[in-house]
Amino acid sequence: MELTIIIGMLIFLLAGFTQGLTGFGFALVAVPLLSLFVSPKTVVPIVVVLDLFILIWLTYRNRKFVELKRILPLLITGIIGLPIGTYILISLNSNLLKILVGVIIALFAMALLIGFEMKIKHELRALLPLGIISGMLAGSVKMSGPPVILFLENQHTDKRHFRADLITYFTLLSIFTIPVFYFSGLITNDVITYATYFVIPMILGAFIGIKFVNKLDEKLFRKIVLVLVTIVGIIAIITGLSAFL
Repeated sequence: MELTIIIGMLIFLLAGFTQGLTGFGFALVAVPLLSLFVSPKTVVPIVVVLDLFILIWLTYRNRKFVELKRILPLLITGIIGLPIGTYILISLNSNLLKILVGVIIALFAMALLIGFEMKIKHELRALLPLGIISGMLAGSVKMSGPPVILFLENQHTDKRHFRADLITYFTLLSIFTIPVFYFSGLITNDVITYATYFVIPMILGAFIGIKFVNKLDEKLFRKIVLVLVTIVGIIAIITGLSAFL
């Protein structure tokens, strides 16, 4: 367990840095990497609990750039998807879900990297099903971000609003996720123990990430976001497949 804690602290240092830098990526980094050493049914609640701490702080810092017309539809439909995703986490094979999610997000991220885009004029029509899918992924593998991230990238959302919208959405969704997890019996003593060890590295990483974000221009920021999502998609596929080898 000691080695797992040391490795976990390094993972959460990296996850906190990623979140501070881009406004997302905490779960995208932490879940697939920590799942190599800890059961996904323990990893996902750990990430949900820790993520909320950092998200509340980042939401406050970025509050003036939040666009509620995007956040509210995503939140309402995301809440609908949450219990469905939690049922999937409890009942179904989470590794199969990781493989599927990894393939989809990696393909979409790579498409955007090479220049493919499809500008959506009526955003509300896209946000409603997007929120349900995001909520399901939040409740199952704590990967609610990729659908929303790829949507905002496709719409060429500027860096400040991109970070603020994502952070606020994740904060509100996490607030609703924790009670769902608690009453489903997923917040265990092991989850609390691990979270206690990982909280300090996470905060340190976030501070470092925030220091770097103002030095990034829009093009570089966009590339970092898409490369990160692609890498995480590939990691999700690998970690999912490893369970069957």
